[in-house]
Amino acid sequence: MGNPKKRVEIPEGDIRLPAAENMFEATTIYFGKNPAESIVCDSRAEAELLAAIAEAGYRGPISIPTTEEGCRILHQKLLDRLARARAQFEQLARERAGSERLQAQIVEILWRWFIYGAPQDLRKTPTNPACEQQANQVIEQKVATVNGEV
Repeated sequence: MGNPKKRVEIPEGDIRLPAAENMFEATTIYFGKNPAESIVCDSRAEAELLAAIAEAGYRGPISIPTTEEGCRILHQKLLDRLARARAQFEQLARERAGSERLQAQIVEILWRWFIYGAPQDLRKTPTNPACEQQANQVIEQKVATVNGEV
Protein backbone atom coordinates (compact mmCIF):
# COMPACT_ATOMS: atom_id res chain seq x y z
CA MET A 1 0.00 0.00 0.00
CA GLY A 2 1.19 3.56 -0.73
CA ASN A 3 2.14 5.75 2.16
CA PRO A 4 0.96 4.32 5.48
CA LYS A 5 -0.59 6.88 7.83
CA LYS A 6 -1.44 6.97 11.49
CA ARG A 7 -4.00 9.10 13.24
CA VAL A 8 -2.96 11.39 16.10
CA GLU A 9 -5.08 13.69 18.27
CA ILE A 10 -3.40 17.04 18.94
CA PRO A 11 -4.67 18.30 22.32
CA GLU A 12 -5.33 21.86 23.48
CA GLY A 13 -2.75 23.82 25.44
CA ASP A 14 0.62 25.45 25.04
CA ILE A 15 3.13 23.21 23.34
CA ARG A 16 6.58 22.27 24.58
CA LEU A 17 9.03 20.15 22.62
CA PRO A 18 12.21 19.33 24.57
CA ALA A 19 15.56 19.82 22.85
CA ALA A 20 16.67 17.16 20.40
CA GLU A 21 19.68 16.49 22.65
CA ASN A 22 17.42 15.50 25.56
CA MET A 23 18.15 11.79 25.87
CA PHE A 24 14.89 10.81 27.54
CA GLU A 25 12.32 13.21 26.09
CA ALA A 26 13.50 14.08 22.56
CA THR A 27 10.45 12.39 21.02
CA THR A 28 7.86 13.59 23.55
CA ILE A 29 5.64 16.64 23.04
CA TYR A 30 3.88 18.28 26.00
CA PHE A 31 0.65 20.26 25.85
CA GLY A 32 -0.63 22.51 28.62
CA LYS A 33 0.40 22.52 32.27
CA ASN A 34 -0.55 21.01 35.62
CA PRO A 35 -0.70 18.28 34.49
CA ALA A 36 0.68 18.45 30.98
CA GLU A 37 -0.73 16.07 28.42
CA SER A 38 1.96 14.32 26.39
CA ILE A 39 2.36 12.53 23.10
CA VAL A 40 5.27 10.12 22.80
CA CYS A 41 6.26 9.96 19.15
CA ASP A 42 8.02 7.20 17.25
CA SER A 43 10.82 9.55 16.09
CA ARG A 44 12.15 13.06 16.49
CA ALA A 45 10.95 13.83 12.95
CA GLU A 46 7.40 12.89 13.96
CA ALA A 47 7.65 15.04 17.11
CA GLU A 48 8.89 18.04 15.11
CA LEU A 49 6.10 17.59 12.53
CA LEU A 50 3.39 17.46 15.21
CA ALA A 51 4.95 20.42 17.03
CA ALA A 52 4.92 22.49 13.81
CA ILE A 53 1.28 21.60 13.17
CA ALA A 54 0.34 22.54 16.74
CA GLU A 55 2.38 25.76 16.64
CA ALA A 56 0.47 26.75 13.49
CA GLY A 57 -2.65 26.60 15.64
CA TYR A 58 -4.27 23.32 14.65
CA ARG A 59 -5.82 21.13 17.35
CA GLY A 60 -7.73 17.92 16.82
CA PRO A 61 -7.32 14.68 14.88
CA ILE A 62 -4.81 14.50 12.04
CA SER A 63 -3.23 11.81 9.89
CA ILE A 64 0.55 11.75 9.56
CA PRO A 65 3.08 9.41 7.91
CA THR A 66 4.25 6.43 9.92
CA THR A 67 7.85 6.60 8.69
CA GLU A 68 10.54 8.95 9.92
CA GLU A 69 11.45 9.95 6.36
CA GLY A 70 7.77 10.61 5.54
CA CYS A 71 7.48 12.86 8.60
CA ARG A 72 10.68 14.71 7.71
CA ILE A 73 9.49 15.38 4.14
CA LEU A 74 6.00 16.44 5.23
CA HIS A 75 7.47 18.71 7.94
CA GLN A 76 9.59 20.58 5.39
CA LYS A 77 6.67 20.88 2.96
CA LEU A 78 4.48 22.20 5.79
CA LEU A 79 7.04 24.81 6.85
CA ASP A 80 7.43 25.97 3.24
CA ARG A 81 3.67 26.19 2.70
CA LEU A 82 3.08 28.05 5.97
CA ALA A 83 5.82 30.57 5.17
CA ARG A 84 4.42 31.20 1.67
CA ALA A 85 0.88 31.58 3.01
CA ARG A 86 1.92 34.00 5.78
CA ALA A 87 3.88 36.15 3.30
CA GLN A 88 0.94 36.22 0.90
CA PHE A 89 -1.53 37.13 3.69
CA GLU A 90 0.74 39.94 4.87
CA GLN A 91 1.07 41.29 1.32
CA LEU A 92 -2.71 41.18 0.80
CA ALA A 93 -3.30 42.97 4.10
CA ARG A 94 -0.74 45.70 3.27
CA GLU A 95 -2.44 46.27 -0.08
CA ARG A 96 -5.96 46.49 1.38
CA ALA A 97 -5.69 48.01 4.83
CA GLY A 98 -4.17 51.26 6.02
CA SER A 99 -3.31 50.72 9.65
CA GLU A 100 -0.90 48.13 11.00
CA ARG A 101 -3.53 47.07 13.53
CA LEU A 102 -6.07 46.34 10.81
CA GLN A 103 -3.44 44.57 8.72
CA ALA A 104 -2.61 42.30 11.67
CA GLN A 105 -6.29 41.48 12.18
CA ILE A 106 -6.75 40.64 8.51
CA VAL A 107 -3.69 38.40 8.57
CA GLU A 108 -5.04 36.68 11.70
CA ILE A 109 -8.43 36.02 10.06
CA LEU A 110 -6.86 34.69 6.88
CA TRP A 111 -4.45 32.54 8.92
CA ARG A 112 -7.32 31.04 10.95
CA TRP A 113 -9.21 30.30 7.72
CA PHE A 114 -6.07 28.77 6.23
CA ILE A 115 -5.61 26.44 9.21
CA TYR A 116 -9.25 25.56 9.98
CA GLY A 117 -11.09 26.51 6.78
CA ALA A 118 -13.52 29.34 6.16
CA PRO A 119 -16.61 29.68 8.37
CA GLN A 120 -19.48 27.41 7.34
CA ASP A 121 -21.58 30.26 5.96
CA LEU A 122 -18.78 31.18 3.53
CA ARG A 123 -18.11 27.63 2.29
CA LYS A 124 -19.74 27.73 -1.09
CA THR A 125 -18.43 27.10 -4.57
CA PRO A 126 -15.29 29.26 -4.87
CA THR A 127 -16.25 30.41 -8.37
CA ASN A 128 -19.72 31.48 -7.23
CA PRO A 129 -19.94 35.31 -7.52
CA ALA A 130 -22.45 35.42 -4.65
CA CYS A 131 -19.93 33.63 -2.42
CA GLU A 132 -17.20 36.10 -3.34
CA GLN A 133 -19.56 39.01 -2.71
CA GLN A 134 -20.55 37.60 0.69
CA ALA A 135 -16.90 37.07 1.66
CA ASN A 136 -16.09 40.65 0.61
CA GLN A 137 -19.00 41.94 2.70
CA VAL A 138 -17.75 40.06 5.77
CA ILE A 139 -14.27 41.53 5.32
CA GLU A 140 -15.67 45.03 4.74
CA GLN A 141 -17.81 44.74 7.89
CA LYS A 142 -14.77 43.66 9.90
CA VAL A 143 -12.75 46.59 8.52
CA ALA A 144 -15.62 49.02 9.30
CA THR A 145 -15.98 47.63 12.84
CA VAL A 146 -12.26 48.01 13.51
CA ASN A 147 -12.26 51.55 12.11
CA GLY A 148 -15.23 52.45 14.32
CA GLU A 149 -17.56 53.08 11.40
CA VAL A 150 -20.21 50.61 12.59
